[in-house]
Amino acid sequence: MEETVLTTVSITINVLIWVAIYYYAKRASLSAAKVRFVRIKSAIVLAAWAVVVLTLAHSDFFADNSQPPHIMYAFMLPLLLGIGLLFSKTFRTVLRAIPAYWTILIQFARILGGLFIIAHFQGKLPGSFAYPAGIGDMIAGIAAPFVAYFYYKNPQKARPYVYAWIVFGILDFVDALVLGNVLAPPYIATLPLVVIPAFGVPREFLLQIYTLWQLRTDAQNTSTGKA
Repeated sequence: MEETVLTTVSITINVLIWVAIYYYAKRASLSAAKVRFVRIKSAIVLAAWAVVVLTLAHSDFFADNSQPPHIMYAFMLPLLLGIGLLFSKTFRTVLRAIPAYWTILIQFARILGGLFIIAHFQGKLPGSFAYPAGIGDMIAGIAAPFVAYFYYKNPQKARPYVYAWIVFGILDFVDALVLGNVLAPPYIATLPLVVIPAFGVPREFLLQIYTLWQLRTDAQNTSTGKA
């Protein structure tokens, strides 16, 4: 049941991200050929990412006891590649066209971190990991729609609160990754919960980085009088 929920939600989030890219790529300052390229390439990348992670999870690749833990590859590789995209002019153009409030809102999916607490009550995770990681994720996820709405209504006034929300979210990720590898490596490295650190965490981490870039761009546009 948990695996089905996590897999379904993870794939749904990727689909929603692609829908945003599909829609806003057309509104970006790109040629028709580049719009088609972005739409096709983003669909392939997002689909391949999901397939690779889920396939490796089912083969227990992340449960390997080697050092560093294989779960770190699932986090670091997408993170480095995702940050690398910011050096692409085409990607920055599309990202600039996507409203920051949308990038914030999609992170509502972080409420799934509450499954860590459920796993604790099932006797599968220590409370020393489940409570900090689960509660932190739930706070970030529940706050996302409110932060997004506040930014939508008044970007300038909301910007400090968005920064605070992002800092909280990043610290929560770091805390969960450290505690997870130290206190609960067996269970979070296997299905169903491995989907969260191997897939959800790097994706949401990148969304936070992209939101920071969008905030900076929005602030620059405001100061220069651009729409």
